[in-house]
Amino acid sequence: MCELRLPDQLIGLAERRKISARDVRMLRSCMFGEQRLTRHEVESLLALDRSIDETCSSWDQLLIDAFANHLLGPLSGPQPVTKEDAEWFIHCISQKGVVERPALFEALLAVMEKTDTVPENLERLALHQVQLAVLSNRGPLAVAQNSWRPRAVAFEDVELIRRILFIAGGDEDQRISRMEAEFLLDLNDATISDQNDETWSDLFVRAIANHVVATSDEQRAGRFASLIMSAGVDEHNVWDVMVSSLRSLCSFNQLGAKRTFRLSQQAGNWLYERIRTDNRVDANERALLAFVERQTGSLPPHLRGFAEAA
Repeated sequence: MCELRLPDQLIGLAERRKISARDVRMLRSCMFGEQRLTRHEVESLLALDRSIDETCSSWDQLLIDAFANHLLGPLSGPQPVTKEDAEWFIHCISQKGVVERPALFEALLAVMEKTDTVPENLERLALHQVQLAVLSNRGPLAVAQNSWRPRAVAFEDVELIRRILFIAGGDEDQRISRMEAEFLLDLNDATISDQNDETWSDLFVRAIANHVVATSDEQRAGRFASLIMSAGVDEHNVWDVMVSSLRSLCSFNQLGAKRTFRLSQQAGNWLYERIRTDNRVDANERALLAFVERQTGSLPPHLRGFAEAA
């Protein structure tokens, strides 16, 4: 590994306002090795990114790898991200809740994928970028104005939300969290139901049902089974997801035993308050209630009224 006086090297590149593939190879060979990159080195790369006019595709990947290297180290295998590091990362890549550009959003997803436990503030930031794109066509996921459908969840949005939820489940296959369920309900309330892609309803229903419905032994099935049943998954993830799904389906009962489900009073009351927030019950919420009723066998009276609303 060669010695690199990072500030001087970057000043020269900044003055040129252009980074070539050769420059990226030089930086990568000099910076990446057995030692973790420092904050100063990563912040210097980010400052350079903001000062140049012309880059190449390999530059974006260098930025992504630099953040992952600093936060998770050069070693392979899942590593933790501390609360302090997560806050620093958010401060680096976003302003007022908006990630600056697509490559930094990909850096966010890359770090989330490689850490063993995803900090909630990182997941919240990732989901917020989807919300910004859907509701106002802003942020790193914005599309050409003539391609944007106002307040409509597109197929690509559904797939990205599903990806984020998969990542956040971790190796322990955690159930859908309250924060995630709140996000899904908020996004559904803010969109125009008949304009959303048809895959949105199934993801919405199965994910929120995973949050509120418990098994007969007071446990909740993991999210992977619910998410994989809501749609197909990327081919390179199929095997891992299938194994995790089988584990979540069978972990609380003997293999082959039939599981029963229940809706607790607390979960039922929360769902009731959330659905009534906007004073309407849309088709997706009715589908959710019907799904919960099929799983549990019944609905409490206050939710049944919503389910029967036309």
